[in-house]
Amino acid sequence: MNGNHSMFESLESRTLFSAASLAADRLAVQAAVLQEATQANANASTLLADRQAVVQYDISGNSTIGPLVAQFKSDAAASALTLQSDRLTQASNVDAAQAVALTAKAAVIADVGTDAEAGALATFYTDKAAVQQAFINGLNQRITDRNAEYATLFSDAQAIESALSGSGLSDAAQAAVTQYTGDKLSALTSLTTDLQGVISARTTLMTALNDAA
Repeated sequence: MNGNHSMFESLESRTLFSAASLAADRLAVQAAVLQEATQANANASTLLADRQAVVQYDISGNSTIGPLVAQFKSDAAASALTLQSDRLTQASNVDAAQAVALTAKAAVIADVGTDAEAGALATFYTDKAAVQQAFINGLNQRITDRNAEYATLFSDAQAIESALSGSGLSDAAQAAVTQYTGDKLSALTSLTTDLQGVISARTTLMTALNDAA
């Protein structure tokens, strides 16, 4: 197995395209993915703290704000299910593309030293680019759904904010609710920005792979 891997790296280095450039593009993708994951974890911690602050107050028992906050939470939960479906679909499509690329890689190794070697390597690069395209398609769908979620939750948050002053809640309770809804919207914005960064990095790698083919 290791021998085949070393042989394959040698084949990559024979192309006119710089193997070092491809490696750099892959590292850029890893960095972008790490940034997205790190920000997601930070957002989760912030929102957990916000929810813990809100539950100190009887928000659900408030006839003015309770239903509005419940709607906010319901819409967020529905969006979370949509995004979970998006991730599962993306993973399935990427796995299918990866399977094709692995078959192409095996063909490259089998064709070493033959007239078919160059064509097999070109096919492999094309198939690897298709893997990146599968990632990109999934990420674009997730951004589309996040934008829809933002629009819905922004409208919910505005309704909450407009009703807070006449709700009878304490200043501290009002502040806790505002903090929670504001941080949720900020989290969506930051994650969308990070997903766009991942798309940019994967697009660069996909272009490089297509050029290598």
